[in-house]
Amino acid sequence: MQAFFLLILIPIILLNFLGGIIGGTWLALRGEWALVGFGILYMIAAPFLLSLALLPGMAVGVPAVMTMRRHPFVGLALGIPSMVWTFAVIAVSCVWSFTAAAAHLSESPIPHMMWGYAIALAPWMYMANKERRSGTQDGTTVPIFFAQLGTLSMAAAAMINPGDTSFVRLFAWFVPFTILGILLQLLMAAVEAATQRARY
Repeated sequence: MQAFFLLILIPIILLNFLGGIIGGTWLALRGEWALVGFGILYMIAAPFLLSLALLPGMAVGVPAVMTMRRHPFVGLALGIPSMVWTFAVIAVSCVWSFTAAAAHLSESPIPHMMWGYAIALAPWMYMANKERRSGTQDGTTVPIFFAQLGTLSMAAAAMINPGDTSFVRLFAWFVPFTILGILLQLLMAAVEAATQRARY
């Protein structure tokens, strides 16, 4: 089992650190400056824009966290819309930004896939890292992990059929990982709620 997880995690770690640098440099050397420029601008602007997009979920999530201390399962129920909203924002933003890179596929699609992976996920990883440094957590660790898997599945879909990299098709490849992430986070929250209840 440990070997299986390593097989999944090693490519993700390498892509997280090197995908954007290699993909962006490769595209720049090929003269695809418009796509490189779009990616850089998006990665700069996205953390602010995505933070705004997450606000409706946070408005529900804060009362849920406060309720969880006294009434764990009530808090869990109140927190479900916030959790689903977070997953939805991550899914839509990742698919939309990845589609922008996949739309420019050529005979050598690897740099587009690497750059698309970086564009889709770099803003979320930056926000999660900023959270950890500030000591606050809004529950993005599990959604981001499954977003990484979903983005890899979109890359596979684009490689299988480079003629159809539409938002709808790539979203269909991404969304199963969103559902898995929601189920896992629900299970983790239920375990936490049961633990909290046992304390009182």
